[in-house]
Amino acid sequence: MRVMSQGPAPAATTGALAGDSDLPADPARYDSPRAVAARRRGLEAPYIPGGEDPDLARTLQREERDRKLLIGMAIAIVLMGFVLGILGALIGLTGLVSGGDGEILVRMVVA
Repeated sequence: MRVMSQGPAPAATTGALAGDSDLPADPARYDSPRAVAARRRGLEAPYIPGGEDPDLARTLQREERDRKLLIGMAIAIVLMGFVLGILGALIGLTGLVSGGDGEILVRMVVA
């Protein structure tokens, strides 16, 4: 019986890592919002690879649509609770929360 002492081999890095550039630092980018935010967190440089969104208007439009969809789904879920509760009461499923005669059970403890 063979025992595995090591996990799977790590995947090889396909792209350049942040900071692995041979280019000199750009002094004009030192005060960019990303660089300032990175220094505020104690980092030497912005660590998020990439840049500005190339199609910001389309992204904002898609995010607005998604936000409306999310709010609509949350409202629908809440309203479905009310609708199902009312339908349950109309078809006589009140025995789940009451004594079966439509009156909610209230037990009083008399000392």
